[in-house]
Amino acid sequence: MINSVDLVSDSQKELRPKDLENLKLANVWLELVEPTREEVEAVSEKASIPIDLLEIKDISQSISLRWEQDCGIINFVVISEIIPSKKIYPITIVFSKDFLITVEMKEYQKIVELAKARMVKTKSDPPSIVAYYILDEMIDNNFSHLQQLEELTANLEEEIMEKTDTTVIRKLFTLKSRMVSFNKILWYERGVIFNLRKTQAACMTTKARGLFDTAHEFITRQIDIVESYREIMTDAINVYLSTISN
Repeated sequence: MINSVDLVSDSQKELRPKDLENLKLANVWLELVEPTREEVEAVSEKASIPIDLLEIKDISQSISLRWEQDCGIINFVVISEIIPSKKIYPITIVFSKDFLITVEMKEYQKIVELAKARMVKTKSDPPSIVAYYILDEMIDNNFSHLQQLEELTANLEEEIMEKTDTTVIRKLFTLKSRMVSFNKILWYERGVIFNLRKTQAACMTTKARGLFDTAHEFITRQIDIVESYREIMTDAINVYLSTISN
């Protein structure tokens, strides 16, 4: 599916691949939701962007930043679950001075809708600003996982004091493993945000660059919080081993 969002009026309409022929790529956001091959090819041809850059990447390549013909190509991830199971959904964001393209999956439509709600209805939203809105909502989503980490960490500390069977240590190691994965994602994402805030590309407005400074601070704070919980888990493991030894 291809949605066309006017960055001036915020109006939306669904397009077919052939509708792109008469579409002007100015102040427009093309939102591809689980697109077909035909839809990706049509957008690739219209925007003169290699089709491989518009395809949703697999998890191993899903966090990166690339510049192509004064277009920023961002590969980022939405974390749906990190504690019970590792569920991560990649998103591709392409922005130039005139247009924005996103290639996404249905699982995180809510986050993209939150970004749309932040668009100013009284004036044009530059593509780099809307790209920031999307990334910021994805970063903000991480705080819900941090809250889960806090609760699980506190509960496991209590369990260690009450019992010393193997189920507790298994939970400890599983949680610590999830924290390592979470922190790895956050580190890669912070690298992308850092490069966005430092770029001098014409498609990046001064306001957007300042907003990405704030996003960088938030994601740095998240990394620090996860590191704190990892230290607590390490101490908990030592307490468990000491208790077993005694």
